[in-house]
Amino acid sequence: MEKFVKFWKILNVKGLNADIRFRDPERALMSSDDDSRLNFLLDIAKMANSMMTEKQGKRQKQLTKDTARALSHTCKGLVDLTKRLLNTTHSFVMLGEFTTDPLEKMFGKLRQGSGGMFNRCSAGIRKKLKY
Repeated sequence: MEKFVKFWKILNVKGLNADIRFRDPERALMSSDDDSRLNFLLDIAKMANSMMTEKQGKRQKQLTKDTARALSHTCKGLVDLTKRLLNTTHSFVMLGEFTTDPLEKMFGKLRQGSGGMFNRCSAGIRKKLKY
């Protein structure tokens, strides 16, 4: 569990000085391409691949093939992106800016702007279509 808490902290850095404010070095900006947290992300990718299972049924300490691949690709992609940005034009990278949170926030605003009645509208449509 500790590994995934650390993973979450690394991926959710969205502001300056969060490491100072929370007294947690895991929440610091990525400012070096040889940061140990990047190696940690690569270790998570390796761990996901090693936990992949081909069989269906009871899975203890295993991931489905799709979940393992998605986690592995995400980690490797973030590491490559961070290194590329740091080696070209950026002095730091906030990995929290690459999550789906901004997209979800925009959809929330659009939904509220249209009356915020998504669930009620879909329920009404279902009644009319007799699902």
